[in-house]
Formats: sequence, structure tokens, C-alpha cells
Amino acid sequence: MPQPHWITQRRTIKMNLPPWFYWLLLLLAAILGFPCLAQAQMLGSAPPLQWQHKEVRYLWLASEAGDIETYRYDKTGYQFVKTLETSGIKAVAMDLVTLADESEPVPVVLAEDGIYRYTKTGLMPLIKAPHLYQQSPHWLLSTLRDIRFSMDLDENGLSDFILPHFGQLTLLLQQQDGRFYQHQVKLEHSYVLSTHQSENYALTISLPAHFALQDINQDKQADLTFVIDEQIFALRRTEAGFSNSLLSWSFSASDEDKTRQFGALVDATGDGVIDLLIKESGEGDPHRMLILPGLINPATRVWQVSDTTSTMLKMDDELLHFGYGDFNGDGRPDLYSVSTSVGLGSVLSLMSNRVLELDFNLYLQGGDGQFKRQRRGSKTLHMALDLRQMSQDWLFNVADINDDGLSDLIFFDDSQNLMLSFGERKYGLSRRSQPLALPVKGKPAKVVLLNNTNQTSLWFLQHNEQSEKVYIKYRL
Repeated sequence: MPQPHWITQRRTIKMNLPPWFYWLLLLLAAILGFPCLAQAQMLGSAPPLQWQHKEVRYLWLASEAGDIETYRYDKTGYQFVKTLETSGIKAVAMDLVTLADESEPVPVVLAEDGIYRYTKTGLMPLIKAPHLYQQSPHWLLSTLRDIRFSMDLDENGLSDFILPHFGQLTLLLQQQDGRFYQHQVKLEHSYVLSTHQSENYALTISLPAHFALQDINQDKQADLTFVIDEQIFALRRTEAGFSNSLLSWSFSASDEDKTRQFGALVDATGDGVIDLLIKESGEGDPHRMLILPGLINPATRVWQVSDTTSTMLKMDDELLHFGYGDFNGDGRPDLYSVSTSVGLGSVLSLMSNRVLELDFNLYLQGGDGQFKRQRRGSKTLHMALDLRQMSQDWLFNVADINDDGLSDLIFFDDSQNLMLSFGERKYGLSRRSQPLALPVKGKPAKVVLLNNTNQTSLWFLQHNEQSEKVYIKYRL
């Protein structure tokens, strides 16, 4: 779910500049004391890691303090083992990777100066590499959450790394002998220099996000795609390796007063070509969910995005979150939106009761490719926003929680009870939401969602008789 942010009036300058100018701006920022977003715990937003060494299963969770809590599985659940301190290397992200000299996937940590691997003696340097993911920069990063820095880019069975830097995107491609080949591509970052009401200055650097592997030219080679602002970029891969230049497509609105936000690249129509799901908003205009169809250019045999909208869904309120899933199991993507009213009544309710009312709307795709709102599948969610009492870092999630192939809705109500609405083949979602019962008394201190081979499970934190932390799996 998007993180809350303060809105201020500002004057903005946006342009592309050579790399040396960014270094000059950073030097000025350090001297003049530009404010920077608090990022001391960037690691805290990293998804949990499940991994296995021989016959033992482990769980890594990023703590609020920015360190890593390690757990080991037994018949009860995941038992706390120790805290792995990462403050010395200033960790910003973590992931599970496949290395040439390891028979099983191992966890790695992205730190300010490069990538570290986990060993019996702790975190050890794997490869040193500069990048823009820093703990306390003198600039504002536009992409902070869910940093994806590893994937098998060249499909050789080994994990590679993706690191943005000033004026370039660096690919660290792992070879079969364990060495890393460095491939760099020129990348023009955009920056925003803003003057707020307090007349303080802030510098925002836009980073690439939403990294994915897509075959954009139907040559059966996975190409690297990512998004910066309102542009999609692709780095093509051939049998000889990756290209030295980027392809790009803009999805900005023709009306300068409208802004667009990337949602997903997904084959929404079932024609085998990926389409673009976005949000469009403008001052005084209703928010919209749009699908821009993808097509293959017959002359170049390369994917491109259409300027013509195939689907437009207007929102009555402020659109906070949107996405897709298969709620009725027909194999076609369905859309959902989460919105809220910004009227006086909702503001007073939030101030007095600390409860935010959200509208979850479900749009099922029919055989004609059109999306229709399902009244029975849509529902109003009441969520507590007392940040002093909330122990969760998420409020709702869409996932297949009971392994029946249908997307389900999981959310916390205003009493911090965990609620579940199952996917339903006729209406998309069950009308009633049911609370998930705990096998122990009291409310869980924390709940995490773990994804393992496309299966999602829920685990709640409790303390055993020795006051030790243990994560126990919900039984549906």
C-alpha cells in the first residue's frame, strides 16, 4: 500500500543532466544542508526471506531497527535464534540468490558499498560495487520500498545483480566460475529540485523501479524492463548478450495537468502481448484506472504501448492502491481498486476515531475483455490508523491464501483483527469476511506473509513460555 506523505506547495524544476552535475548538486546539498528523507531503516521494508540449508529451514525478518532477526523452524514454528547486526555495513535490502559455489540458495545483503553473502561466520563481502541505494543520502530517493536488486538476467541458472548509479545502470552478470562480468548501460536520471513553503530545498532523484524480465520482441529471450517516472525502459538481450542501449516508451498523458502512475505490465486481454495498467489523476478530475494495450510493431517486431485506452474505470474517490488478480479462477486477470473519500466527514472520523474507511472495488473481466464492477465482491474496509498501537507494516494484501487458484483479500479491521475474504468463482469474492482465529489467547504482536513457490502463508508472532519469540502458522 502506498506510504502516507505530506503535501506541500512547491516549485519544481525537472531535467536531465550529465553525471558530473549530480556530484556538484550533492556537494552543494551537503554544504547547504538540504533536508533528506529519514532512511536510517531502509532495510526495514525488505520482504521476509525463507531459505533452507540441508534439512533446516530458516526465516529472516528485517527489524524496525534495521537489523535482521533470524529464525529456525521446528515442529512449533519459526523459533528466534539471534539478531544479525547490519549497521556496520549499512544494509538497505536483502534477497535469496543462487551462487556458483553453493548447492542451495543463500541469503545476501545489499549494503552501501556492495553485496555481502551470509556464511557461518556472518556477512562477508561478495562483490564491491557503487550504487545509489544509500542509507543517508543528501538527496531524496523516489524509490525506497521493495528494492529488487537480483534476478537471473541471462537465464543461466545463477543470480545476477542490478545496481543503478549516476548516469548508468550496472548489471553484474554471474559466470559459471563464480566471477561477475560487469555490463554498464547509459541511463539518464531525472531530478526534481523543489522549493517548499518553508523555502527549504529538496533534491529528488528518480530511480528505476519495477524490474522484470519480459520478451519484448518475441525472440524467446528475456529482456530486462523497468520504469522511471512515466517511462518504460527495456534492455534487450540476444544470444550474444545484452544490448548497449535502451529502448523506451512514454505513457505520460497528453494533458500536462494530468499525471500517471505505473501499475503493472500484464497480459490483460489474453492475446499473448503484455499490456500496461496505470493510474491517471488530475486536479479536480476523478482518478482513473487505465489499460493501454500492448502491440507488436509489424516492421520492427518490437513491443510498443498504444496511445489508445482499451479500459477506463473512473473512481468516485481518491484512488490509493490498485492491482490485479484472478478472483473467480477463469484464467483472465481481474482488477481491483482501493479508494477513500477526502471529504470533511472522513477527515473528522479519522481525527476522532483514528479509523480510515476504505472502499475495495472488484472488477471482473468478462469474455468480451471488458471489466465490470462486482457489487457483491466490493466491500468497505474499516482500518485503524493509530500508529502508536499498530504493530503491522501492512494493512491489506491480495494473494491466494488457501491454494485453490483464486485470489483472496486479507486485511486488518479497525480492531486489528485479521480478516479474510475468499475468492469465489461466481462473484469474485465472498460477501462476508471472516476473522482468522488464533490457537492462542490475545492478539498477535505481528503478522507476516511468506511466499514460497507461489504459495502464500500467514504467520503470527507470539512468545513461548520462556518469553522467546516464535512465528506460528495460521491454520485455515
